[in-house]
Order: sequence, then C-alpha cells, then structure tokens
Amino acid sequence: DPSAFAGCAGPAVFAGRYRDLAQPGCLMQLRVSSNSSAAYMSRGAAPGGNCAEAPEREFATLKGGTIIVHDVQHAGSGLLQGFWNRNESAIEWGDGTRWLSVVNVAV
Repeated sequence: DPSAFAGCAGPAVFAGRYRDLAQPGCLMQLRVSSNSSAAYMSRGAAPGGNCAEAPEREFATLKGGTIIVHDVQHAGSGLLQGFWNRNESAIEWGDGTRWLSVVNVAV
C-alpha cells in the first residue's frame, strides 16, 4: 500500500546514543552536523560497563539514510557503509554488525 510508505530516512535519524552488542560495555554517541552532512562520534561506558572513553571526532559522511564511515579505526583501510533500519531503530553496518538505539535497548 503506497499510502503506508513513511518516506526515506534523512540524516537526522542518526543523531543519538547507540549500543553495539559486539562491545557491550560501550555506548556510542552520534551528533549530526548543523548542515546534516557529517556525523561526529564519541564513546563512553554504559552503566556498569567497562569501556575506554573516546572524545568526539569526525566519524562519517551522511547521505539521506546512509552513513559512510571514513574513520580508519572503524573502517579499516576502506570505507564502511551503514543504513538506517526504521523498524529496529538501528544502524545496520556493511560488516554485519548492528548499532541499536538505546531507546530500544536496556543499557
């Protein structure tokens, strides 16, 4: 049913806090730039978690509901692409990992 289509996600959906199940003690915070073209990431410990904190740094480029990581620490020698999953409120990464919004996940 075409009337049920909510439209494509925009870059603003990426702003928020995320939990990566591969790093259960960490919370990632993404901030979207004022012109919605870049994401900045910082990392801290989840409640009761053990995670090395990382200060905010430029992390990725945003294009609609796509996030393209150019941070060598996360993408290796190439680029890592992710997509917004509206049903799960999560970022689905091209390497098979998923970052879940903490709105939907117990921290």
